[in-house]
Amino acid sequence: MIRLYDYWRSSAAYRVRIALNLKGATYDLVPINILGGVDEQLTDEYRTLNPQMRVPSIEVDGRVAGQSMAIIEWIDEALPGPALLPKDPWTRLQARAFADVIACDIHPLNNLSPLAYLRKEFGADEAAISCWYAEWIVRGFKALEEMAKASEGSDFLFGETPGLAEIALIPQMANARRFKVALDAFPRLLAVDAACRGLEPFVLAAPENRQDGNRIVIAGRDSAQDSINQVGQEMTRRNMNIQPTLTERPGLPVRIIVNRDLVLRPYQPMFFQRGAMQ
Repeated sequence: MIRLYDYWRSSAAYRVRIALNLKGATYDLVPINILGGVDEQLTDEYRTLNPQMRVPSIEVDGRVAGQSMAIIEWIDEALPGPALLPKDPWTRLQARAFADVIACDIHPLNNLSPLAYLRKEFGADEAAISCWYAEWIVRGFKALEEMAKASEGSDFLFGETPGLAEIALIPQMANARRFKVALDAFPRLLAVDAACRGLEPFVLAAPENRQDGNRIVIAGRDSAQDSINQVGQEMTRRNMNIQPTLTERPGLPVRIIVNRDLVLRPYQPMFFQRGAMQ
């Protein structure tokens, strides 16, 4: 069983969700709220799982590891499904280099820790933080735009299907939009982003479909029954008294068996026919 400890808006966790979805994997999502003042990643319980106290972490049969890019490499090597890297060694190098511009150059400078340090030690206000954030996005995206031009005319960057490069790019594009970074200067990146965001593995992984709150989200890929079983097991493990939310792919039939009374709102149509209220 695969269990992913993640935060819904973490771009590193977002990468791993995409990779798992591209492989068609079944996995549990365990929310770890990393917002300042909550800081679930700093608890002793989580520290035993990940000494670095960051998300994501992946647990496989009781073994736990961190670092999104290393996790994605394991996913590609260990799980069946489409390859996340091209077969040709040089093209693999190009895909890794593209992804590393994001994972090694852009993202570390814009992560929560350095932003918090800028606020605390240098008194940076939100305008200054946004300026800092945009600076490193734009510098990195200028390089990525040039690197991406080699695959002009294709929906994807280094092959006929999305892989590691797109896994890294799409979360970073989401970050750029969140901080209102102008992206018009990067048409090739925008085109790849648009192509990917219409695909189910990316849709299911998107932060807007993954907000935590006080709930368990199971991204089931095999059957609703498996997902329901996973929810029950996770609620028992965490001693939670909440209403779980199941997230399933569109069009999946689900059978619900009710063993107690339900109180439902009266049906109201979404619109009224003209003149019906006269």
